[in-house]
Amino acid sequence: MQPNHGREYNKNRTRIALATAAIKLFREKGFESTTVEEIAKVAGSSASTFFRYFGTKEDVLFLGAREVNEEFQKFISEPVPGLTRWDQIHLGIVVALHKLAELSEEVQDASIGGWLEEPALRDRFGQLSAQMEGAMAAALAAEKGVDPDHDLGVQLAARAATSIYVAAFHVHHHTGRALKDLVDEGFSMIGTGLYSPS
Repeated sequence: MQPNHGREYNKNRTRIALATAAIKLFREKGFESTTVEEIAKVAGSSASTFFRYFGTKEDVLFLGAREVNEEFQKFISEPVPGLTRWDQIHLGIVVALHKLAELSEEVQDASIGGWLEEPALRDRFGQLSAQMEGAMAAALAAEKGVDPDHDLGVQLAARAATSIYVAAFHVHHHTGRALKDLVDEGFSMIGTGLYSPS
């Protein structure tokens, strides 16, 4: 193993350990009542170590979200041969969820609960969703050769895709059903009647 790879592995392990400790405390004490000092202590670290990896305790529940969001936007920005942009968006959402789960399924599940239920996190989740929705509208509009702000079908489709993954988060949080299955089911339920590239 290369020295840099070992360093990256250790950094990632520390980051996951801090996030896992935070999730444990959020569940036991509640998000608002948990302090950074307590998170660090449970993880066997210090508050200064915590702040090397996370700017705030809210950042724990957005672990990897910014990077995955950027990758999603990049993925849907250029057409994939053989796929409509609608199908590409569907695939991009599934891949994004898989990447978040790869970091830590426990953190992903707790993050989803926080995004849906914690007032302190809802606005930030809303901002990420709005960025994704704007990127989806731009991709769909590029396929049709229209202005995304002038086309009702594009706007409806982008909002529908957002609604699919948010609804999937909600049902997953309350039932434990697999996110991929829920997203696939949501896209199947909406179907292609909503959006046509021509």
